[in-house]
Amino acid sequence: MEYLALIDQKNIPFEVAKKGSFITLDSDIKIQVLNSLNSSEDLNDSSVVLKLTYGVVDFLLTGDAGIENEADMVANYNLEAEILKVGHHGSDTSTSQPFVNEVDPETAILSYGENNYGHPNAGVVKRLRNIGAEIYSTFESGDIVVTTDGTNYDVSALPSEEGEDSTTPLPDLKDGVFISVGDFEMEYVTILNNTNENADLSNWYLISEEGNQCYDFPEGTIIESGYYLDVLSGPDAYDSPPYKQMWTKSYIWNNSGDAALLYNSKGELVSEFR
Repeated sequence: MEYLALIDQKNIPFEVAKKGSFITLDSDIKIQVLNSLNSSEDLNDSSVVLKLTYGVVDFLLTGDAGIENEADMVANYNLEAEILKVGHHGSDTSTSQPFVNEVDPETAILSYGENNYGHPNAGVVKRLRNIGAEIYSTFESGDIVVTTDGTNYDVSALPSEEGEDSTTPLPDLKDGVFISVGDFEMEYVTILNNTNENADLSNWYLISEEGNQCYDFPEGTIIESGYYLDVLSGPDAYDSPPYKQMWTKSYIWNNSGDAALLYNSKGELVSEFR
């Protein structure tokens, strides 16, 4: 509200970004809003995503939009772009394989600093490298400026060596269905399907080792190839299918030490996160 009051006080023109709308700044530049939610349980899902086109050069600016937003954009827009600002600092909550396939970037820019979140995620970096994108990192290069005449473009930095040399090894992203993230303080577990087929989690279950509490996945729970599922608990937990399921509004995980154990329908331990 203070921000809006300041805009009003200084008489600054502003426009509310609406999904699918165009922003006019210059007749030679096309800017379309691909994502903008007025309200969402997760503020990241309200990130404004812009596709900017000048001549034949496209920029895709993703903010912190997540995989659910990406799936919507894949279904509704032409996402091809030469330059991709990688979503959410390279977190695995963004930049899914289907999204990367649609964008097919030549250049990918990771914006992150020193952090305790594991940004950028190794799987995200691997997806971008596998599709042939040159990666640039603000952590390594500071400010990065891309200039274009509408036909060609230049990047004011050297490509990142993230994952390429012995000092920044890039672990292989394992195949299969597995727990990729367990944030016990924030009360969520992320299960990733890194296979070429949809994964049916019917009759699978998730256990909190310390409390020996069990979550049974509902019949028909599907994680599409390359996508993820968050299992949420705690007072702020909510359902938002197909990417988020609520376990309970109660606290589940022991913050001082716990393990998430994922079992398949045969009772076999598939994955664990400690």
